[in-house]
This record gives sequence, structure tokens and C-alpha cells, in this order.
Amino acid sequence: MSANTFGITFQGSLTEITNNAFGTQFYSACNTFGIRPFETPAGPIVPVPFAEYDFNNYIATSPTLVDTLGGSDATILEEMSNTFNTSTAGNYYLEIYAPNVFPSPTGGVVLPSFSNIKAIEMWVNYPSYDGYAQYVLDARVGATNGFWITTGDTIGSDWDNGKFYNNTVGTVISSSAGTPIVSNELAGLGWRQVFFIPVLPIADDVALFCRYTGVQSMAINVASISLYDTIPTDADVKSIFNSQCTRYGLSPIP
Repeated sequence: MSANTFGITFQGSLTEITNNAFGTQFYSACNTFGIRPFETPAGPIVPVPFAEYDFNNYIATSPTLVDTLGGSDATILEEMSNTFNTSTAGNYYLEIYAPNVFPSPTGGVVLPSFSNIKAIEMWVNYPSYDGYAQYVLDARVGATNGFWITTGDTIGSDWDNGKFYNNTVGTVISSSAGTPIVSNELAGLGWRQVFFIPVLPIADDVALFCRYTGVQSMAINVASISLYDTIPTDADVKSIFNSQCTRYGLSPIP
């Protein structure tokens, strides 16, 4: 076709952008004719954390751990008694000091005070369960019943009907049944990505792997901690897992 009604010469298909004059002018000309320009469909948007604490950035025996996204530092309890493990390049982690010496102080990580916490993600390795009460996390006093203890499990009602993910497998939390039982889910199984998702957002300086008063720690290894202000879907959790898993010697999940 030579000169046409619109005074534009083109060859080939209108959709072959690089092969015809009409196509090369389509974006500027389309509005004249009420036609939307060609668009590439957007893929799903995976939530990103608003705070991120990675022990690859930790300095041994420091009482703080920086937020890699530029926010406030997290506090490391009993920093001189924890063990900072750097044996694997690219995957440094903290071994939490957690003797059964209640009520003496034990190790743990206390996050800065945040509002609108909708999901907590952690990469952990829990070598074994020693049979005594250990705090997985404690969101008191911001969440009145925001505790989780590995004795059966004793789970505060603020987590009830929320969701727990273990290497992308999701379980609805039941405080009355005490499920899932974290020690069964994690002990002796190597590195795991876990998500704790409450029904309602939490506003607190959440204590991880210890009671909010700094006792009854969990003898666990932790490599990274991330907080989200958007609730991830099953697909989101899998995408996040797949983007991080090789650090922990794991393979992506199809």
C-alpha cells in the first residue's frame, strides 16, 4: 500500500513495529484515532519488606544489627554470649544464647518499634528441641496476647487464625489447638524460611526468640529477618523463597 487516507506509508503487518512506518509512529498517532498503544502486560507484584535485618551485615559481639533498608537498628540481647557463625561465605548467622536458666537473661533479637507489621519472615536453622519452654517470638505489650512458646505449643490469641509458612507450606494458626507446633516443624531439618502472619497488624517492638523481658530464649540459628506491611499470598511466599533459597543450599520450588 502506498499513500493512504492518513498520509502514512507502511509495509507488512500493523503489529510489526519495526517493519512499517505506521508502526513506528503508532504511539504518537494512536490517540488521534482513539486506539490505545501496545502495552506489555504487567506481571504480579511481589511484596517487598519495609525493614530487613541480614546477619551478613553483622559485626561479632555488636549489640545492634543494621536495617539494610536504612531504618532503625535491631537490638541483640546478650551479644557477648551469642555465637556469630561465619563458616559459610555468604550465609553468616547468629547462634542464639539460650541456656535453660530462667529467669536469667538470655539472647535474642528485639526489633525497633514499628506499626502495621503484617508479616514477619525469618530464615532459621533449629538444630534440636530441648524440651523446655522457649519463646519463638513475643509481640507484647503491643499485642496483648502476641506470644508464641514451644511447649505444646502455647500460642497467644493474637495469632489465632493467622498463617504460618514453613518453606512455602502454609498452615492456619490455632491458638486453642496450639498448632502448628514449631519444634516439630523446624527441629533438625536444616534451614527453613518461616513466615508469621497475624490476622491484624501488630504495632510493637517485637522480641524474636525470647520473651519480651529478655528471658527464655530459643536455641536457634538466625540468618535474616524481614518485615512486611502487605500480607503475602501463597504465590508471594513461594516467589520470595525462590529468590533467597540458594543462599541456604536449597533449590527453588516450581
